[in-house]
Amino acid sequence: MKTPVIVRALKKSRTQGFTLVEVAVSMLVFAIFIGTAMQGLVLSTTFKVSAKQLTEANNWIQQDLEDVKALASDVNQVPHTSALLYADALVGDTTVKVTQLAGFRLGDSIIIGTESNNNEITALQTLTDPATNTDYLEVTLRDPLTSAQTADATAFVLARCRSDMDTGGFAAYLEDTLPTVTSETDNSSTPTTGRKTILGQEFVLQRTTSVRPAKPYQILEVTYKVTDENQKPLAQVSSEVVPNAFFACP
Repeated sequence: MKTPVIVRALKKSRTQGFTLVEVAVSMLVFAIFIGTAMQGLVLSTTFKVSAKQLTEANNWIQQDLEDVKALASDVNQVPHTSALLYADALVGDTTVKVTQLAGFRLGDSIIIGTESNNNEITALQTLTDPATNTDYLEVTLRDPLTSAQTADATAFVLARCRSDMDTGGFAAYLEDTLPTVTSETDNSSTPTTGRKTILGQEFVLQRTTSVRPAKPYQILEVTYKVTDENQKPLAQVSSEVVPNAFFACP
């Protein structure tokens, strides 16, 4: 019995192995598979690096925000709202010298030593005592003193509890005394901006603050943004901080 022509052709094809076309197709399929697998591996690695960088950036932000909150908690201490006189003041004086350079603003209500009436700050100037090379703050008053005051008497600021301006409350004071942003490089000249290398790439943390423009002007709005070298944002966080001193106001 003779073998059919079709069967003989199939047997012949099997004994001859793969054709060039079949090999080429197989290599193409394999190349596509390898390319897809490598692309997936690269993407997976990229996502892992990005996730790690995001975690580190958020930790960086959280660290600075905790420093801000810690300072806000300390604002309720007396030295943040008062200072001692640096020198004696006489009856009729319209200026007094105080030891603390920060915490005073134009328009603040202030009580000097044993004075019974509130006064108002109309000018501020930081000076240096040539005899001791010590800095002090000269405070100009709206009204002259009615009684003599000795050095170490207290100059007590009242306006921060009931401020009518966004520059006069505890939030404004906190904004002026914020710590420098944590940085791996010297940022003393740019205290609200820090730099840090995360997984071989340099990032910048920018802290922006503003006093909420609504009475009682005691809320400090804080915004953080971490960007890469190309200004591409990596992380951004906004928060509100209220100094503890405000809750102790009458």
